[in-house]
Amino acid sequence: MTENLEPRWDGLETKSKILEEANPNSRFTVSFLRYKNLSKYFFDPYGLKIDAILFGSRRKELIPLVFETFSWEEGVLFGAMLRSETTAAAIENNNQLKNDPMAMRPFCGYDMAKYFSHWLKFGKKLKEKPRIFVVNWFRRDEKENFIWPGFGKNMYVINWIVERIKGKATAIETPIGFVPDYNKFDFGIEKERLEKLFEIDKEGWLKELSDAKEFFSIFPNFPKALSKTLSKVERRVKS
Repeated sequence: MTENLEPRWDGLETKSKILEEANPNSRFTVSFLRYKNLSKYFFDPYGLKIDAILFGSRRKELIPLVFETFSWEEGVLFGAMLRSETTAAAIENNNQLKNDPMAMRPFCGYDMAKYFSHWLKFGKKLKEKPRIFVVNWFRRDEKENFIWPGFGKNMYVINWIVERIKGKATAIETPIGFVPDYNKFDFGIEKERLEKLFEIDKEGWLKELSDAKEFFSIFPNFPKALSKTLSKVERRVKS
């Protein structure tokens, strides 16, 4: 745009070229003040209590629709272990499985081992730690169709998380954490699909943990506490 708020046109030749109509990673920003549901406590100098932290993974298999980690340390570990099928934000070819710790790899401006350490140190300062959950809207079936409908249905998952924090939603203990007891909680879809969304593939998780170890080995200062936590999870999966 020009200073007169008119489209800027530099006279560059474009007719002979086929151009994308939008960048695959295009986005826009808007002021928080325009957000209709902004909390009246947003500017409170004492801050707002955070009850839950969600790490999102883009995986067509293995990662359940949602699970709650057993502890802050395990939550940090699973956040650090995140791998996702790449999107335009990561620049590389799409749909390749890439390590993306806490979905921050394209955006973190310093040593990620220190970043993980900061999470652990911050957790020690908190009297009441937020519960940490991992979500994955992108699991697919044998025909490569999405199992979970997503969009508005995601509120069923958010509702389960809220009810967990309130102590009202039941869960099933698995080697990686708590998954919903979908026989007692409504997710708005058929039980057959829910069984697929929450299945735990032990062999797949052992490979996931092994791959995580290999990835973490590139960080000379990787926190020892997280290495111990990873071994703890690995023992549970093997048992």
